[in-house]
Amino acid sequence: MKLSYLDTQQSGPPKVQVSQWHHLSATATATATATAAATATATAATAATAATAATLHVGVPDGWSVSQPAAIALDAGEARTITVPVSTPADGFGTGMVTVSASGEFATATASAAASLSRPVVMVGAIDGSTAEFALSPNRFAAYATTFPKDVDFTAGTDNPATGWSYIQPGPIDGWGGSKQHTFTLRFNLDKAPTTDLTFTAWLLDTQGGGPPKVSVALNGGAGKEIQLPSGGADGYHWGDGQPNVGAGIVPSTTNVTLPAAQLKAGQNAVAITTVSGSWLVYDAVGIRQLP
Repeated sequence: MKLSYLDTQQSGPPKVQVSQWHHLSATATATATATAAATATATAATAATAATAATLHVGVPDGWSVSQPAAIALDAGEARTITVPVSTPADGFGTGMVTVSASGEFATATASAAASLSRPVVMVGAIDGSTAEFALSPNRFAAYATTFPKDVDFTAGTDNPATGWSYIQPGPIDGWGGSKQHTFTLRFNLDKAPTTDLTFTAWLLDTQGGGPPKVSVALNGGAGKEIQLPSGGADGYHWGDGQPNVGAGIVPSTTNVTLPAAQLKAGQNAVAITTVSGSWLVYDAVGIRQLP
């Protein structure tokens, strides 16, 4: 069973200019999953005027393992992205670097992404680009007001996301949600009061494109932290229903909020997420975790 989650920050793509005609660049990213395998994404690009081949190599910290990608062919001016599985220690915790190199006949380019392994405390849903595990998915947003007349109040480890956590959270400008603010409450239990801060993370599949919401995240009835969420692709409200896009697809994002140790306690704790302005957001997963 996987006990760690992987986060990265992408660095800028370094470029190696060997001559006027041969030019390779590389980028590196890595993403988290809720299962045993994380992924690294390796991109190779060329500005050469003729077709070429590139060999990609992914380097990972000690204790991690990776399946190396095969060599790829690149047409003139082409960029290709390859996703490879990365396995991390089940009890891993800490930071490291994921490095991607792209080597061609005349150039080699390297890029690195800082990665950290965090310990999950609570997880609702899976980080999988899907809302299938949540209530009302994939497109029954119009039934929110009747299904959740008092909004979502979810206890981790007890309630079922398929019936207890809506895939979509309306904002005050959404008439189908009653044109009001909505609060989702995530309750979770701790065996003892932590000595270090925890982090609330919302992995969002999408937000409304023209009027994304501002949310307030509050712990145990305290003052909330307001966060303006980024504009999304606007198709998250029906993502996965097999129908054509009406917007720009989806634009996933991640929001982290520190939960101070001093405000956490043994027993039940509660995080309240309120849409204070704007329109809807769609969840991929939510969780409480310890960051390194």
